[in-house]
Amino acid sequence: MVHSDLIVAFEGMSTKQRQQLVNFFTALLEGSYSRDRNALSNVSTLALFGLASEQLDRFREELMSTTFLDRVPPFRHNVTREMKKKILQFRAKLQQKEESFGPPTIKLPLPEKIDDAKKVHVVFPRSKEIDNRIVEYALELDSYHVQSFARAQDYIKVFMRCNALLNGRRNVTISDLYLYDLVHPLFLGSMGELGTENLVLSLFKRHPDLPDKELIEKSNLSRGTFYRYKKILLEKGLV
Repeated sequence: MVHSDLIVAFEGMSTKQRQQLVNFFTALLEGSYSRDRNALSNVSTLALFGLASEQLDRFREELMSTTFLDRVPPFRHNVTREMKKKILQFRAKLQQKEESFGPPTIKLPLPEKIDDAKKVHVVFPRSKEIDNRIVEYALELDSYHVQSFARAQDYIKVFMRCNALLNGRRNVTISDLYLYDLVHPLFLGSMGELGTENLVLSLFKRHPDLPDKELIEKSNLSRGTFYRYKKILLEKGLV
């Protein structure tokens, strides 16, 4: 079993529904699962799940109480900016392929959020220019810890599809990206990210010869926050 992001699976679920889903995973890892008259037995399962670190902390108690974490031990992988960029580019190409090509779909005994008949399909264009700009925006949101890079890529595309639909179109165009261009700075500004970045940048410009220890004291930021923004400024070539 491979799930790229458990938060997508958990989204909109009640506590009881999450427990049902996690119990399904746990039971399969134990080797059997049954519901009503349907049963699976002698199952040999290898599982790999993606989950943001902050969300793991949020759901840790639930996952421990169901013994899920006993069977799926968490580990963290340090993904560089270049690796993230390649992943986003790969995901963009993969989403452009025919919908008939993809992983198998496992139907769970859970109610659907929206009936398939009521869903609206909005076509996303095959445009290298649009894909590349979305990748850069997604990486920036990831750098500031606003959203993970993969979630940001999906969010931006959903935003563009929604804008197209609100304007009576079933096809996304470059104009939808132009609107996101205007909205993107608000994500950073609402989180106070740009203010913190400018603070760190101004300290480097005013005190270029001071060691980092003294700059941290002047900034009143934690050591981790200071070095996070220093890394961002280095990536931008500003320091």
